[in-house]
Amino acid sequence: MAHMNRRKLTLSLMAGSLGSGLISGCATTEDGTKIPFAPLDQILKGRAKAKTEALAEQERVAGLSITHPDRQAEFDELWTDVTKHTTAVAMSDNRVRISSKGTLFRGADISEQNFFIRAAAETLRRDKDGFVIKQIDFFSEGTPWASLGSNFNLSSRNWIGNYEDFRANRNEQNIFSNQRRMRNKAMDGVILLLNKSEFPNRDRFTASEIYLNLIDFKSNSL
Repeated sequence: MAHMNRRKLTLSLMAGSLGSGLISGCATTEDGTKIPFAPLDQILKGRAKAKTEALAEQERVAGLSITHPDRQAEFDELWTDVTKHTTAVAMSDNRVRISSKGTLFRGADISEQNFFIRAAAETLRRDKDGFVIKQIDFFSEGTPWASLGSNFNLSSRNWIGNYEDFRANRNEQNIFSNQRRMRNKAMDGVILLLNKSEFPNRDRFTASEIYLNLIDFKSNSL
């Protein structure tokens, strides 16, 4: 059969198939039983409905907290990133050393976010209610010298239990450092884990609030 004839035959068969879909039609089984085709518009409507439902499901899941079971895969990826850039070492029954690596190409304050997420997670893992920062240093990772802020620690704070005190302490330690460069510095500190009944009149970071707020924020900003 000539090339052009084969092409015409193919186009004719395709046209016949499309036509049967538009006006509906039927196929025949081996025993002669006729099986009706669904009209093309019905097929398209079904596909559109399935697509709409899929998009609705994506929007529903996206609106859930990152800790919801339906977002387990996303949570695992996020938590892997946090643990990749942090370490936690138990120094005693109620003290944990938390280190968070500084980064050059990530969002602002990423080392701070990871530090607090890891600190809150370690607190909850040990069935404690909250934590305070007993000591914290900021430094430029990967350089042969520390930042001036690390060498000249002007802070005498040994109980940092709210974010205002944390920022004040950070500024005191880095008073000679460039503010923009300081934001992504590595952090190394010791946290004290507390129960609700311990030092009830002193400020402390509530672990569950810190954890949920920051981990949801981080998931939305990645």
